[in-house]
Parts: sequence; structure tokens; C-alpha cells
Amino acid sequence: MKHDDIYLRIQRRLSDYDTFEKMVRKHFEINYFSFVYQSLYNQIGYEDFINKKFNTLDFKSFLVHHNFLELVNEVYRTRLSLKGTENVKSCLQEVQDFDDYENALMIFEQCNPRDYKNGSTLCANAWSLGTKLLHFYNPQENPILDSVLRDNLQIGNMNAKLCIEFRKAANDFVSDNDYFFKEFLKSPEIKSVLDDRKMIFDFSKMGCLIWHYMR
Repeated sequence: MKHDDIYLRIQRRLSDYDTFEKMVRKHFEINYFSFVYQSLYNQIGYEDFINKKFNTLDFKSFLVHHNFLELVNEVYRTRLSLKGTENVKSCLQEVQDFDDYENALMIFEQCNPRDYKNGSTLCANAWSLGTKLLHFYNPQENPILDSVLRDNLQIGNMNAKLCIEFRKAANDFVSDNDYFFKEFLKSPEIKSVLDDRKMIFDFSKMGCLIWHYMR
């Protein structure tokens, strides 16, 4: 599916600011993942989403020394095998530039070997995990794409092309609707919900759009 078609599906789901805010409130009221997200952002050091972002060298070091791949795999239940984890960690160190999203994503192709009782081995793709890990490299520009989002938007089966086209569509939508996020920061209703949860306004735009408001 082309990014223009995906954009229209996002737009239909988030047709105006009131709908956007309603979905914000609903997420915070019924979903525990806002706690998880904010905790991960803060622990990584994203106190300032505008001026803070990993570079390739620092991200490689972070992945090696802090078991972050394993954490993401467990938190999001992406079921990467032990062999797959070792393989991905090794491949991640070979990435030349994590800002080159398409090339970085491709290391998750057939990266997850699984042995079967009949002696055969299947090397599965791990696109969903790839989008999650790359989101934490750059939360402002890299969206997460998982089965829930695909089902909600009805955009088809997961593959590398879909991840890339979805990223383009999500960034276009965020750019075209920047006022959503400015209004969100001023909303007394959202502030009240966050205050009740002892949380702060500390989410990236892409994190807000993809994880919180489309589930």
C-alpha cells in the first residue's frame, strides 16, 4: 500500500482535533502502556524531544551495554528467539547510519531463526520489532507499526515496504497537523488525566500519534 493511501486512512481515523483528544483521554484511562512508554523515554534520556536524539555510534553502544534489545523484545512481546536476539545484536553493529531508515530496517529481514522438531529451520522476519527499536533511536520521526495498528487501519500484511510507506505517511500527517500537538499540550482535560496518573507531558509526537491515539 502506498503512503498516500495510508495517509488517508490515518486522516479518516483522526479527522479533527476533538477526535484526537478523545482518543488521547481514552488511552490514558484504559491503557497501561503510557506508563511503560514514558518510563522508557525518561530512562533513555529523552527529556527534550526537540533537541535530543541518538547518533549511530551512541545507539550502537547503548544497545551493547544496556540489553535494550532484550528489553524491547520482552516489553512488546515480539517473541524474538534467543538465536534471533544474538543475530540482530550482531547485525545492528554493522549498520552504517541509523538515520538511513530503509537500510537499518532491512537487518530485520529473515533475522529470527527457529528450529523445528523435524530438523528444519525457518528464518522469520521481525519487522514489528525493527520499527519498535528504530522508534527509540528517533522517536520524533520513526513510528511503531504492529498488528494492532495494521488491523485498526486495515493496511494489510507486514513487510518492509509497508513499514517504509507507513513511516512516510505518519510523518506527513504529523507535519500537516502540527496544531494537534500544540493544542494537546494546552488541554486542561489531558492535564487532569495525566495528573491523576502522576505523569507529565513528555511524549514524542510520533509516539503520541502511533501508540496512544490509534489503539
